[in-house]
Amino acid sequence: MSKPPTSDPPPFRTYRDFMIERYGGTLQRIPVDFGTGCPHRAEDGSGGCTFCAEHGGRARQTLHAAGIEEQVRRGVQFARGRYGGTRFWLYAQTWTPTLAPPEVQRRLFERALGVCDADVVSVGARPDCLPPPVLDVLEDLAQGRIGPAHPREVWVEPGIQSLHDATLRRIRRGHDAQCGLEAIRALKRRGFRVAPHLILGLPGESFEGMMETVERLAAEPVDAVKLHNLHVIRGTALAEEYRRRPFPVPGPLEYAELLLEALRRLPPDLPVMRLCTDTPGEERVAPVWRMNKGAFTEHLVRLMRGREARQGDRIGPVATSSGTEAGKGDEAGTTGDDGSVTRWNAQFSEHYHCRAGAWWEARTRFVEPASPEGFDGSEVRVLDVCFGLGYNTLAALIEARRRGRARRFRVDALEIDRGAVRWAAEHIRPPEDASLCPDPAAILRALYTSGHWRDGQGAPEADIAMHWGGAREKAPQLDAGAFDLIFHDPFSTQRNSELWTVDFFRILRRLIRPGGLLLTYSRSRPVCAGLRQAGFAVGDLESRHAVLASPDPARVGEPRFMDPAETGSIPFRDPWLCRTNREVLRARERRIRLWKK
Repeated sequence: MSKPPTSDPPPFRTYRDFMIERYGGTLQRIPVDFGTGCPHRAEDGSGGCTFCAEHGGRARQTLHAAGIEEQVRRGVQFARGRYGGTRFWLYAQTWTPTLAPPEVQRRLFERALGVCDADVVSVGARPDCLPPPVLDVLEDLAQGRIGPAHPREVWVEPGIQSLHDATLRRIRRGHDAQCGLEAIRALKRRGFRVAPHLILGLPGESFEGMMETVERLAAEPVDAVKLHNLHVIRGTALAEEYRRRPFPVPGPLEYAELLLEALRRLPPDLPVMRLCTDTPGEERVAPVWRMNKGAFTEHLVRLMRGREARQGDRIGPVATSSGTEAGKGDEAGTTGDDGSVTRWNAQFSEHYHCRAGAWWEARTRFVEPASPEGFDGSEVRVLDVCFGLGYNTLAALIEARRRGRARRFRVDALEIDRGAVRWAAEHIRPPEDASLCPDPAAILRALYTSGHWRDGQGAPEADIAMHWGGAREKAPQLDAGAFDLIFHDPFSTQRNSELWTVDFFRILRRLIRPGGLLLTYSRSRPVCAGLRQAGFAVGDLESRHAVLASPDPARVGEPRFMDPAETGSIPFRDPWLCRTNREVLRARERRIRLWKK
């Protein structure tokens, strides 16, 4: 099977791309603390916003630097050593740099620019600390009347955080939403570039409330945006509130879902300067966050591409770099030996099905091993993990109607890639026994467009519901002990190992009924060992190149023998359900090396 080439543009406007387009290259930020404090904190440090750390968000590389000049020198040294930086962006970020009297602010900027004549200067500020005299200082800074005598671009980054007054009161922000909006407009009237900050996940805010803030902000004349996920930091008033009465704080998978929807509501050409918050693990109370920034960004990109989502597509159609609407166009399919059509997945570098064909694989490895018992209950509930092109669910529907014993057939399908379902709706060919199934293409079209398909006329009546997103995030949201059958059909263990772990299997163990069956195609030792450790009895269907697992040993027949002393019996692990494929594989390699020692 051939491998067609693919080229996908980023699904959002990256900060790096923006800098290259605007400045001809990347600029490294040099953070500096002017030591001006916060207008809402008392002299003893009490008060202020509930989420704010005792150091006001000062950059780690300058925490122990004495004086502005030393901070800037250390920042430049860090940027050159770590990133090879040659051009710089001075960022007065800590506390409220605009709180000092105007003449003091001038001297502070003079001192910083005397060490590093930055191309761009950015100032973090509270929206209630931007009176006209402060804007005069910033205008002089832009015109070259402060520091080296040449014009420079000046950005102001107001901490908006939320546009709901109830939230702002709860976090003790000290200003209302209208103050934030008026600050943005005043800054733009003076010609500054504006990059407001928002926090997603603030206590008490609903999804709808967060998206309303994003949409209102998107309607303002802003030039970029910084998005932060809520972190509860030790020693803050928010941490005390969380200790007394814990509230939901989005982890990486939940936050990626919020971020995806926020980005879809922002103009497509608006640069996104930040996607997530940096807080050292030892300072963070919540959430549990084991993903580094690179892995999180990869997950977000995969999630957005899978949903065929792009920044701004909730506002209107978004063109890709090739000028076509996002999500349109795809590679040609490949025909299997049974006449079915499948496709290549560029992300995982694998086809969805084997050469024998998609219908053959669905019947032989998933449906027939579960029949007849799996389809003869009054209601048959199926969990299809990695729905893909839909063949497993469609073959199961055909089998349920061929058996004719069940009154109702229900499927919950997990899938991250909407484009795969769209493609299948456009290319699928009916099976030989198509008379037992409504038009497969029509079912797939309904699932793609609305996420749901129902047929109340057939026997059994059928109901299929899509749950778009990553399986590790969506599966825990389903009802415990609800499923008679689980079809587990990710890509291979070397490409998609995060869905072959003990930890994910434990989620599936919670979802399956006591006598239910889990079917999968992988007979590898790490997979079988992982199923066993998760609480499944495991049987080997060698003739079908498949594995049958169940909480009830009587359902799987002859158990698959495995020697626990062999390295092959070391399963894949993902304790926090957020590791990348590479991290899962490397963690297992380390365990094997330790075992051999």
